[in-house]
Amino acid sequence: MAQRLISRNKLSEALDLLNETIRQDPRLAETFENRAVVFEALGMHPQAQADRRKAATLRAAQPPSAPPPDATAAEPPDSALAAAPPGDETSEGDEVAPPEATAEAEDAIDGPEDVAPAPEANADAPDEPPPPILPSYPPPPRRSLGSGLLRAAGVVLFALGIFVIVGLGIYFALNEIGDSVDDGTSVPTESPAAAETDEPGDDGVGSVAGDASGVPPTVDEALSGSPYSFSHLEDAWHAQALAVSIGEISESVTGFGQPGVDITLTGNGATMELSVLIYSSTDAKDTEWTIGAAPEPKGDGVLPVGSSVWYNANAVVVVRVSAPALRQDALDGFLALGEAAQESAEESPTEE
Repeated sequence: MAQRLISRNKLSEALDLLNETIRQDPRLAETFENRAVVFEALGMHPQAQADRRKAATLRAAQPPSAPPPDATAAEPPDSALAAAPPGDETSEGDEVAPPEATAEAEDAIDGPEDVAPAPEANADAPDEPPPPILPSYPPPPRRSLGSGLLRAAGVVLFALGIFVIVGLGIYFALNEIGDSVDDGTSVPTESPAAAETDEPGDDGVGSVAGDASGVPPTVDEALSGSPYSFSHLEDAWHAQALAVSIGEISESVTGFGQPGVDITLTGNGATMELSVLIYSSTDAKDTEWTIGAAPEPKGDGVLPVGSSVWYNANAVVVVRVSAPALRQDALDGFLALGEAAQESAEESPTEE
């Protein structure tokens, strides 16, 4: 059975069968020879050599087989079995000699002399243990070059995918940060002007910028003051046939305790862009401006390059973009506001 499996190249099944046969009867030299052939085919050369030595030892220990005894040799010859003929008389005193036994008869009686007794089981078995029975494993599958290339390509594509995902995440994060800065949604920093508290003016009312709450003033709050508010200035410009548009808190005139408000004047087909700062009192204005022929801001106040400044009691106008067709009318309206306020002050009774 094992030889049939070996001839069919079923080496694993043949090895399992031979191992079981040797476990049941370790005295068969042929079994070890067949297993040596299987070991040799599997590339297990040390095990094959050990099985060949074991098979040679078992064959040397086996006695030579004796030929079967001749059946006719056991029978006595006819001359030995023949009785003396009756009636024969011997002389007195003569002794009848027994018939001589022939060599064939002696052999038949005594039996074969050279037959050695059968050896006892395992009498000549060597003391060394049989070689270990190794488990049989199927040969490893062969890997083709194409499968290796496919695996390598898969690893490369996976790594590239990781890099692309990380790069996109970084790009979107930076883009989000840039958008938040552009939209002004970044964390605001407190302006030094918001922390300042103006001293109360003559009327006992502090400036809007000096609010202890630290909340930036609205446009309406920034345009209120004394003795002039923006409504007085707006009426003076309307008297000069100028249209007035109120914008937002100025981003070009900064660094002042009192925020400026962007104003647009239009008329005669021209446009002027101004920033108006209305203070709560004259003293509040003087704390942030150096008054003279060319007024200049004190401290951290910043003005646009090329701008000019007009002022009166508590109002300061920063001309950011001038227009020759409107400049004189706008200035006349501003100066008329000061003259009207002065006339109003002279007409009113003075408190004792």
